[in-house]
Amino acid sequence: MMTISSKADIRKLPWPHMVVRDFLPAEMYQAITSGTPNKVQTYTEDNCIKYNMIYQTDSAYLDVLTHLTDREFITDLYAKFDIEATKQTQMLTCTLVDAQPGFRLGAHTDLKDKPNLNLQIYLSENNLHETVKVHNLDIGSTMCTEVPCQPNLMWCFITSDKTWHTLPIIKTNRVSILCKYGEK
Repeated sequence: MMTISSKADIRKLPWPHMVVRDFLPAEMYQAITSGTPNKVQTYTEDNCIKYNMIYQTDSAYLDVLTHLTDREFITDLYAKFDIEATKQTQMLTCTLVDAQPGFRLGAHTDLKDKPNLNLQIYLSENNLHETVKVHNLDIGSTMCTEVPCQPNLMWCFITSDKTWHTLPIIKTNRVSILCKYGEK
């Protein structure tokens, strides 16, 4: 079972989020970056292709998916935010995201109809040190921090009406795994 490292960087500002470097065990990270994703069941938007992880057949992808859906892992993940995962808490979606140069995300919160826990693991090299900008958009606030898009870095947060973040236009290919957890 994969656990959240005791070295997890729990950040309270501008809103609670967690950053973990070297998230996947070294062998698992090497296997998934060398693996071949199943490119069936896709969703495409401007400069970005998304593959549903549920349809992956490469053993490296299946190993990561198995760990990310493990009950103990989910419980540990929620506990880092001082939240108790219920029996109904589960992975709702898991997507392999292949963002191409020119892709960007404007300010958004990821809050849909109810709070979820969002987790993203960066897989590709990024020597340009591109980052996700994490904002507090309350009136008068200028608080902002950054999460680097570095290989094998995971970041996650509980969505709310305060979890504003942006991704400026990227200049390099950025591959990541994006998971959403919650109750169905």
